[in-house]
Amino acid sequence: RLEIVWAPRLRLTQFAFPDFSLRGSEALSKNPWRFAHVKHKLRLGLAAYERRDFALAIRHYAVAHQIAPTNETVLTRKADAHYANDEKDVAQELYRRAIEVNEDSSYGWNGRSLEEGIPEAEAISRLERATRLNPSNSYALSNLASKLVSRDSSRALEVLNRALALNPRLFYARHTKAVLLARRGQLSEAIRVLDEQVEVHPDDQTGRHLRDDLHRMEVMRRLVHQAIAQPFMPPPPQPVGNGGDAEGD
Repeated sequence: RLEIVWAPRLRLTQFAFPDFSLRGSEALSKNPWRFAHVKHKLRLGLAAYERRDFALAIRHYAVAHQIAPTNETVLTRKADAHYANDEKDVAQELYRRAIEVNEDSSYGWNGRSLEEGIPEAEAISRLERATRLNPSNSYALSNLASKLVSRDSSRALEVLNRALALNPRLFYARHTKAVLLARRGQLSEAIRVLDEQVEVHPDDQTGRHLRDDLHRMEVMRRLVHQAIAQPFMPPPPQPVGNGGDAEGD
């Protein structure tokens, strides 16, 4: 494993991009310096991506792309950053090129599932292919689960749990899991999931707002249950006066 001595050592998430090898790097590995420099830029890009600084991630990936323009890993990482930066057409072109390099590119097929305008069944088919090609592709698992929520909630939950076990730093997976659990009436469990989300991603305002909404729903549900559980007691009879007649009138 090659390291470049002047590169800053970054503490990367253990499960983020578990397949960190440079797929399709046979030619690149013949030049150790170029190989090491590309891996360094991929690490910097990943660190920026996880901070949700997508523009910086793109800049790091662009350097890697200049050195290795046909490397599958470089193509898919750069595509992911462009997609997250709302440059979807650029991203789709890079995903297509990754699949041209390797038709069994799990990350490429995951990206192609995000193509706008395709039927949901086709998106699911591409995601199923991505997860078969690489069962550790947490991003494909998370995207697959989001498509399955309305079709097979039990399977969706199982797939989400696998994705989060592989990559606890997935950003949207816990949102999907919390909504799924809430739909099942498991509000306390959904809130616990969002507690984890806010702990992992403290700047996630969407997660915080969703957790607050679920807290309010849980309080309302508890009040309703308490009201239903209490037996109905009619008000006590009011004493009837003598009509104001005074004795001796």
